[in-house]
Amino acid sequence: MKCCIVRDLLPGYIDSLTSEETNEEIKQHLKDCADCTTIYEQMTAMIPLELKEEEKDIDFVKKLKSRIRQRYVWIVLTTCIILTGFMYFVKSYRIPIAYDPKRMVTETYQAVPERNQYGLTHWTDVTFQSADTIKAAKDGAIEVVNLIRLVVREPIGNDDAVSVGRTIERDGTKVRIVYYCYTKTLWNHLFGSTRAFADSFVTTGNIYEGRLYHAEYKPLMTEIYYLERGNMGQLEWLSDEEFEEQKEHATLVWSGIN
Repeated sequence: MKCCIVRDLLPGYIDSLTSEETNEEIKQHLKDCADCTTIYEQMTAMIPLELKEEEKDIDFVKKLKSRIRQRYVWIVLTTCIILTGFMYFVKSYRIPIAYDPKRMVTETYQAVPERNQYGLTHWTDVTFQSADTIKAAKDGAIEVVNLIRLVVREPIGNDDAVSVGRTIERDGTKVRIVYYCYTKTLWNHLFGSTRAFADSFVTTGNIYEGRLYHAEYKPLMTEIYYLERGNMGQLEWLSDEEFEEQKEHATLVWSGIN
């Protein structure tokens, strides 16, 4: 078999595509022909290299896809965390509502002692009690006191009402100072929520007063101020002097024995 024919058949021989008879002749020729043997060895030596290059390409593509997938997951997670943080911030951050004396007023109401589920006595509006309690209050059978509460005459777009009170010593006399403020969330401010009130507490405007959660009511000189401040809780950290100084930035709403 001539060299030119063998060289043409070598690719098929290497891929096992030639017949047995042809294979025998090619083998015999390769034994006797150094040139064709060299070509054969070069052709068979290139195959693993080509396979390795293909494997490298496949590995590179796999690694690239894996990196893209990981980066996509991190982007999604980071976006979710940012959005969650933003939603929490706009839903929880409170903006104080400016004082409006035409819509934010005070009124006196009669209250009677009532024991709550925790065994503490607090004072509630007598008009919301049972008929027997109302009768007993009129007959003087139970104690009735006059308290002050805040009333919002018309919607002001608030979500909550916050208040902080403290009894301080002023010229040898105990005075109860109460700061309160109506607030709305940043979400309400940005997106114009139409909800007027969050619950009955905000509707009536009652100020939470810890001193009224006692078995015995003791009248006390009281001053109620409207302080335009959303983070009212930070007032708890102030000294009595600093606490009282806040009234310079507030509006006196009510003053008297309560």
